[in-house]
Amino acid sequence: MQEIKEDPYNFESVFSNIYWTSVYYVVYTTGGQVMNIDNSNKSRAGSLSNSSVNDQLEYLKSKSIITDYETKKFGYPGGRKDQFKCDFIIKLPSGDEWILYSAASLTSDRLKTKQWDAENIKKINSNVKKAYVLCPDDSKGRSDILRFRDYIREGKDTSFIDDILFHSEFINLIENLRLGSSLGGSRAAKKGVNFESLLVKIFEDSQNFQKWQGNSLAAGFQYPTFKAIMDKIQLNPTDVVKMKADDNIPELPTYVYKDGSTKKGGRPKTDVALDVEFLDNHTETYTFSCKNTTKDDITVFQFPPKYCVEILDIKENDTETLLNEYVASGGPTNMPSDRAYLLTQRLSAYVDSFNRWVLHGTERDGSTPRQRADYIIIRDQRSDKEEIYIETIDECIQSQAALSRGHFGTIFGWTVTSSKKKKDGTKGEIYPVMRIHID
Repeated sequence: MQEIKEDPYNFESVFSNIYWTSVYYVVYTTGGQVMNIDNSNKSRAGSLSNSSVNDQLEYLKSKSIITDYETKKFGYPGGRKDQFKCDFIIKLPSGDEWILYSAASLTSDRLKTKQWDAENIKKINSNVKKAYVLCPDDSKGRSDILRFRDYIREGKDTSFIDDILFHSEFINLIENLRLGSSLGGSRAAKKGVNFESLLVKIFEDSQNFQKWQGNSLAAGFQYPTFKAIMDKIQLNPTDVVKMKADDNIPELPTYVYKDGSTKKGGRPKTDVALDVEFLDNHTETYTFSCKNTTKDDITVFQFPPKYCVEILDIKENDTETLLNEYVASGGPTNMPSDRAYLLTQRLSAYVDSFNRWVLHGTERDGSTPRQRADYIIIRDQRSDKEEIYIETIDECIQSQAALSRGHFGTIFGWTVTSSKKKKDGTKGEIYPVMRIHID
C-alpha cells in the first residue's frame, strides 16, 4: 500500500479509484490493495474510548469506589466460553457486579448486539445486576445516543441494557451509589477530595491533551471539563508542551499571634495546582480551589475571630468581641440587631480584603503563591446532570455580590460550625463559617 505522509485524504494524488457504498467507502490504491479509512478511524476511536473508560475505572478503584474490574467473555456450560462479551465487568463493595460497554458512537445495530450480549451474560452470571453503555461526553452522534437512551428510560424498548451514560454521568452515578447523593460531614469531605483527584486525572489525561491539540479520534477523560478550564485560563494548545497537576498542596505554616500564641496553619486555598510547560521552555502555575456540592451553597472557609482580626489588621478593638458574640448567638438571624449592625460597620472598611482573603488567601498568613487560589471550580451535583463551573476569584466575588445574599456587608452567607466533642469529652471550638451560593 502506498504510504500517505502529508495528507491522508488527498485522494486525487494518491489513489487511482474510489468505490462508495451506502455505509462506507473503500479506497483502491494503485497497487490493488484496499484501505477502508472510515472503518479504520472508527476502530481507532473505539479503542481510544475503551482506553478512556479503563482510565476512569482505574481512578474509581484507587478511591475504593469499586473493588476491581476486568475484561471478560462468557458462555453457557457445554458451549463456547467466549460467545458473549462485555468491555469491562466491575465489582462493587456490595458484591454486585456490573457489565460495561464502551462506545465512541452508537448505532441501532451496535446497540442490538450489546443487548444480546447483556441478556445472556445476566443469565449466565447472577451477580451481574446492571449493564451500561458508556459514551464520551462529547460523542459524535449525540442526538442518536440520547434518542436510544430515551427509548430505554421511557420503556419504549425492551432492554437488557439498563442505561446509556456519558462518562461524567457514570462517574457521578457510581460515586453517589458509594457515598450518597446528599452528604454532610466526613463523607462530603471525602467526595470533595475525590473531586480534586478527579481533576488531576482530567488535567493529566493524554487523550485530553491529544484531542485539545487536534486529534479528533481521541475520546478524552471528561474532555468538555478539560476544554472549559483551558479556555478559562486562556491556554493555546499550540504553545503547550506538557502539563503536570498536583493535589498534594502542603498545609499553611503555623501562625504566630502578636501575643505569642499560635494557630495551626490549616489547609491552603489551593486544592489543585497545574504546572504548564510552554514551547519557549518557561513554566507557569495555575491554582484552583475545588468545591463539590449537592446543596445550594458551599462552605469555603471558617476562621477563629482572633485570626481574622490580625490577618486583616482590623484596628477597631471591639471587632473580635463582636465576632465572638456572633458565634455565641448561633447565626446571623440570632444576633441582636444593634450588635449585628455594629459588626457590619466594623467590617465595612475591610470588606474587599475580607472577601478576597476568604477565597484567595493572603501573603499575611505565610502562604506561597502556589497555596493561594486564582480560580474556583465548582462541581454542582444537585441533580442527575452534573455541571461544572469555573471562575476567577475576582469573577466569583462579583457574581456573589450580584446575588446580594451576604451577611454583615460581605458577599458570604454566614453560619457557625457545629459543636463537636474532642476525644477528651470537651467541646470543640466553634467558628464563623463562610458560604457562597449557587444560583
